[in-house]
Amino acid sequence: MCGKSAEGVRMVVKLAPSPRPQTLAPSPRPQTLAPIILTDEEVQRKKDLILKRKEEEAAREAQRPRLSEEQSRVIATLIEAHHKTYDDSYSDFTRFRSVDMKLMNFSSLLMMYQDNANSPESSEPETPNLSMLPHLADLVSYSIQKVIGFAKMIPGFRELTADDQIALLKSSAIEIIMLRSNQSFSLEDMSSSTFTRRNTCCSWPSACCLPDHARIESLQDRLSEVLQAYIRVNHPGGRLLYAKMIQKLADLRSLNEEHSKQYRSLSFQPEHSMQLTPLVLEVFGSEAS
Repeated sequence: MCGKSAEGVRMVVKLAPSPRPQTLAPSPRPQTLAPIILTDEEVQRKKDLILKRKEEEAAREAQRPRLSEEQSRVIATLIEAHHKTYDDSYSDFTRFRSVDMKLMNFSSLLMMYQDNANSPESSEPETPNLSMLPHLADLVSYSIQKVIGFAKMIPGFRELTADDQIALLKSSAIEIIMLRSNQSFSLEDMSSSTFTRRNTCCSWPSACCLPDHARIESLQDRLSEVLQAYIRVNHPGGRLLYAKMIQKLADLRSLNEEHSKQYRSLSFQPEHSMQLTPLVLEVFGSEAS
């Protein structure tokens, strides 16, 4: 029995099929694109199209406005003049006469820019509290000195007579100070080029009343051309930008006249004029424009 069972096992082993090795399916071959063959005419057409696009791009680049070498020098000079005469750290302000913080309030500052007319309900003149006047006088005097330094670096300004230089500075110093202070409080990015755009257009008075009016008008025209060229290059879509800037000069002139009137009024009052600096008295003590 044992012999027969062993023989049966051997037969079963022989009859069992042996496992066939698994073969992997062949990976699909990548499809190759048929080569595109262009005719000589098609090749020439493509070359002509590329050449035409390059010519159109060169034509657009040639028509793009550019600053001349002289205009670029004027702008660079004004930027340098601004950096040399404007301290954005305000470190010099610590040298000004201090303000009595106990007396300083908004109403006292507001009173400096109100008419000194008597109140209709009161028969006695009202004496405003001008506790900030010494500090503001030092601030204005300091700012005027910086404007004078800036003006002397404007190309052509030194060629004017001394009387014309003084007349132009007296009439426009406050306007330029206002433009500069805008750089401190504006939320926009006031780059050096933006400052150049604003300060090139100095708000000078009518030159017809000055001795050398022809030279002054020529200088103004040249600076105006630089300003317009700068706008064309850096603000291609700002066709009305120059006109809007000129309109703003009227607002500056109104503010300048009101500011000058207040300081002239203070200069005629002994109790206040003694707190003003000699430079402020010289600029606002008499009519300059």
